[in-house]
Amino acid sequence: MLRKLIKRFASEKQLEKIVRTKQFLKDAGLLQPGLRIMPPSSFRVGNEVIQVSPASSLTLSGWRKLLRFYKMASPREKDEFRMQARAMLLANTSSFVLLETAYVKEIFKDFEAMYFEFLGIAYYAAGEPGKALDSFRQLQAIEPGEKTSLCIARCLIQVEDGDRVITFLQRALQDWPDSGPLGLTLANALFRAGQVSQANEVLRSIKPDVFSRVQNLAHNREQLEEEVKEALAQKTIVRPAEKLGFQKYTEESVQDYWETLFYHFTAKTRFQNGWSDLCYITEKKISDYLDKYGDIKTVVNFGVFCAVPDYRLALKYPDKNFVGIDRELKTKQLNDAAFAATNISFHALDLVDIIYEDRYEVKNFLALEREKGEIVVFHARTTTLIYPEAVKQLYKACAKQKIKYIALYENMALSRTHMQYFDFDTMPADAIPYFSVMMIHNYKKYLEEAGYEIVEKELWGYSELLWEGKDLYGVENWMALGDNHICLLAKLK
Repeated sequence: MLRKLIKRFASEKQLEKIVRTKQFLKDAGLLQPGLRIMPPSSFRVGNEVIQVSPASSLTLSGWRKLLRFYKMASPREKDEFRMQARAMLLANTSSFVLLETAYVKEIFKDFEAMYFEFLGIAYYAAGEPGKALDSFRQLQAIEPGEKTSLCIARCLIQVEDGDRVITFLQRALQDWPDSGPLGLTLANALFRAGQVSQANEVLRSIKPDVFSRVQNLAHNREQLEEEVKEALAQKTIVRPAEKLGFQKYTEESVQDYWETLFYHFTAKTRFQNGWSDLCYITEKKISDYLDKYGDIKTVVNFGVFCAVPDYRLALKYPDKNFVGIDRELKTKQLNDAAFAATNISFHALDLVDIIYEDRYEVKNFLALEREKGEIVVFHARTTTLIYPEAVKQLYKACAKQKIKYIALYENMALSRTHMQYFDFDTMPADAIPYFSVMMIHNYKKYLEEAGYEIVEKELWGYSELLWEGKDLYGVENWMALGDNHICLLAKLK
């Protein structure tokens, strides 16, 4: 009922605040229902009061107190305790340091399975998926389960090749054939391996009511379907701001969102949060391209927003130039304040302006940059919010400006409309709805029509370990196990 009231009566600005607050609580590990480890500072089980403080929760005495409570708890309380502990461990990259000692292992001697679960989660958060894998395998030997199999699969994705991941998941589904998370993980592994028809076959084996429920609850699905259909038919270029919902950025709203990304980009690992994953992949792929294509002199980031990866790249490649472009002046001011280097600059511009004959500022700017050498225009999670015709014309304008390279990191996910995977050659339209306000574009077609050829291609799934709980609209968070982003580099023919 609360979700329905929120969706019906909350303004977009209020909804944005709700979503941002929920994300903060989730990151802090305070969102799960029931038992809270921090806060409160104490809790009661029957007549027993257990003191817990944020400072001591993960210390030796803290673990003893928590395990003492666990022995007295009901089955429901035990589940809530483990869920809350998992969230705390994922939020702390150093929690493994204490857990891996023989002394703490002895504290957990009556809870061996829980110990290996917690240790595996702690290792994963710290960026040690290999060690996490060993812990989860020990857990599976003691207490086999669907969730443990999923954790093993998440680790294997990081440390093994795709074939071994697929083989493991196929075997796991023999033990848990009704597991939606395992089925979705297998389908996505097959899709990333280029086995699209096999991936869709696995999707069809998942209980139909799972996906029908997702479709019924997915935010803005029907409205987005109509919007994309109309934009394609009319070749609309400019997307009205009201269509972006709480994804629209204004001078007033930029700082809160920028600071959220800055926090995750700098304080979290890619194994803890999806935003950190975005930062890692952006930095890694651009670095790969710069190493392989030595003629690239300038990286122009279209929709730069929070420029942590750009700044790190600028320090790593002092002989290259890095240019961040975003529409809002506030974004430029924040980046100017945070990142200073001789080879990085930020500009309050809209790169899409180059498609218009009577707008010269961006064209002249790019012409000056081209005098320094070849340019790669890069965009990440930007064109997913832009209409197809605007993206097509942008690429054609880049070709006209003799921009040699275009690189991207964008959604190539499981459309909540179609509930099946498509590669570029089988997409039913130039763009299809993803969900909320996002679209999935046929980048291959757009780039080839503009005169580019794809020279690098890679699919990336999310790196986060656990997908517990539901989103604001009631959809299980594990649906993201089916989603990907695609990294492409295209070269002008």
